[in-house]
Amino acid sequence: MVALYEYRSAGRRPLTVAAYLIALTVLGLTARSGATLPIWAVWAVLTTALSHHLLTHSVSGSRIDAKRWVTFIDRKRRAILLRSILKVILCDCAHGRCACTVHLRTGETLKIPACCLPPAATLSAKLLSQGVTVERA
Repeated sequence: MVALYEYRSAGRRPLTVAAYLIALTVLGLTARSGATLPIWAVWAVLTTALSHHLLTHSVSGSRIDAKRWVTFIDRKRRAILLRSILKVILCDCAHGRCACTVHLRTGETLKIPACCLPPAATLSAKLLSQGVTVERA
């Protein structure tokens, strides 16, 4: 029996919080400077979008079991049958993250968002343990 592997990444990252604080600061400066309506509208939309992102606490990640590899961002899920994967190509990026391209036996190519992926070494080991061919670029 193969164990289930799951990786989750929270949406409230320091960069997101910093962007939110910067947007609030600029919104406050906009209010004090007597800005025009279009500038108000831009900053209001930006602040609202960032607020929604922080309050919904989006989660992304991957789940690998004996039959499938499921990637998810919020409620959007994509399931890939392991037996349908021809090969997976991993490219190392900054901070231990990786970019991932999945080549299916049908000839189709899928790009997996970096936010769904664990560190490259971990992902490679988990996929190899399931019999999936992994290449490093």
